[in-house]
Amino acid sequence: MTNELIVIAENIHATRIVLSPERKGKKCVVLDDGSVAISFVDPNGRERQLRLPQAYRESQEYADGKIKHVRVAIEMGISGEADGVDYLRSLAQAQIEAGAAFLDVNVDEVSPMVERQIEAMKWITGVLAPFSCVPLSIDSSHPKVIEAGLKGCDVSKGRPLINSASLERPEVLDLAARYDTEVIISACGTSGIPSGVEDRVANIEEMVNLAKARGIGLDRIHLDPLVLPVGTDSENGNYFLETVRWARSRYGSEIHISGGLSNVSFGVPARKLLNEVFLVLAMDAGCDSAIIDPTQVRVQDIQKIDRDSLGFRLASDALTGKDPFCMEYVTAFREGKLTEK
Repeated sequence: MTNELIVIAENIHATRIVLSPERKGKKCVVLDDGSVAISFVDPNGRERQLRLPQAYRESQEYADGKIKHVRVAIEMGISGEADGVDYLRSLAQAQIEAGAAFLDVNVDEVSPMVERQIEAMKWITGVLAPFSCVPLSIDSSHPKVIEAGLKGCDVSKGRPLINSASLERPEVLDLAARYDTEVIISACGTSGIPSGVEDRVANIEEMVNLAKARGIGLDRIHLDPLVLPVGTDSENGNYFLETVRWARSRYGSEIHISGGLSNVSFGVPARKLLNEVFLVLAMDAGCDSAIIDPTQVRVQDIQKIDRDSLGFRLASDALTGKDPFCMEYVTAFREGKLTEK
């Protein structure tokens, strides 16, 4: 396992959720006046609260107990409330201190309208680019939103990263070439998610050739073989790991290999343990980059993980198909042999 990992920190994303006080969310508090707030420490070290607007508390989303806190902060910041700005910068600072090499920024859920997303992306890059000491990763399903983000990046902090290009939208490679960025190349095909290793390999090869034709060197590419939940298909972990091994053998040490590793644990208990063990397995296979939350999955702790422990064995078996549909893993959790961290 390599000791170096390029961390693409995933927290500044409009889909991110914290639980409401009614759902016993640890980050939310009910204040004396009855308002609900998310506690945070601002960039100056002061304890603060991001008070949720009353209109948001009346939404169905809040009634379901799920607070899309990043989206709320963006909307508050755009409307001129300083707490929104400070909250987003506090998220950025925490990720940087935990080892982020890039801050992944996504605003797609602010609005279904692309024009509104462009406005939000311009605003948030204006907030984060001057503040952050690391470059931004511009993440969107719309090329126009990506370009709006790239225009707001501070290249003195390093090359920004685009998340992502694929055969579904190869035109994103033109943006990577024009703005001299690094780029995540996804294994998605023209019809969506590939079914196994063979499809992933074919899609990656085609995309790398398209990138090279545009003058994008291997050192600017982060391959994403796509991580899917092992709870839905016991082979999903193996599909990813086998594709990583192939890519490292095919392209050598110059290219980067990455992925949204936490996707592997959706729907399974004790997710943090699964995510940590999967990062170990991914690095063993050849990953030198990862889209993770570095405040939760700490790379320095990964280096010290006990591979002989029961937790590691059960998680590894679940992730590599030896424990079909994670049955032994889930049973161990229910019996108290594994705990949520």
